[in-house]
Amino acid sequence: MITIPAGARILLATRPIDFRKGAHGLAALAQEVLAEDPFSGAVIVYRAKRSDRVKILVWDSSGLVLIWKQLQQGSFRWPPIMDGVMAFCWSHVRRGFFDLAKSKAPIATEALKRIAALYEVEARIRGKSAADRLVVRQAESKALVTELRTWFEAQLAKLPARGPLAEATRYALNHWDGLARFLDDGRIELDNNSVERAMRPVCLSRKNSLFAGSDEGGENWACLASLIETCKLNRVNPQVYFTDLLTRLVNGWPQNRIDELMPWHWAPEQPAQ
Repeated sequence: MITIPAGARILLATRPIDFRKGAHGLAALAQEVLAEDPFSGAVIVYRAKRSDRVKILVWDSSGLVLIWKQLQQGSFRWPPIMDGVMAFCWSHVRRGFFDLAKSKAPIATEALKRIAALYEVEARIRGKSAADRLVVRQAESKALVTELRTWFEAQLAKLPARGPLAEATRYALNHWDGLARFLDDGRIELDNNSVERAMRPVCLSRKNSLFAGSDEGGENWACLASLIETCKLNRVNPQVYFTDLLTRLVNGWPQNRIDELMPWHWAPEQPAQ
């Protein structure tokens, strides 16, 4: 277990990094980032080429040593990441029981009924503020989720271990922390259907990406597509956003304030009076 100081910044790489190629460059980048505040205890996390490993660069308390730790994912708990951000999708849980319910499996039918009760609550609070949604979820959805977990555990004990019902039930229980995340944060949706809908135009135009020119070009295209769809989700005009974003970056926007330029924080710069 690695203990991360309260308030420490955690920087996540967006794609896997091969440390055999350019490890010194990565270390230099980490030192540059952390030089802003060498005593902050900041942590930089890279996903390795091997999917079962992560690499963590930890700036130690003296501000002098860069420590490279390579850990099995299962041996590292992500308190500011998994406990604060990662939410799983109830729609995916529902899909596991949907086809089974068509064959009149009582457990699958009951599972869908219980999940539908959560969606009924969400339908009533849709469009309300995150604070209002949180109040209702705590008052109504929390009990439904607790009862559903107890019910799932009871059913799993009765089911054949390798059957499809047991598989669907285990999927839900194995992801329970993420599935319950919405109860403590009114900003989190019950499922990621809106994200999947946003990805649909990208999937439909996937043939265009064949002409990106290179792997790097494809990655850049993916980043831009993600930003555009994130703008749409946050009701931000992508063309206005990119015009303002590039202008600010060219004019020397400080790196330590880059979060302010994310679509969910961004506000157009007001002209000088």
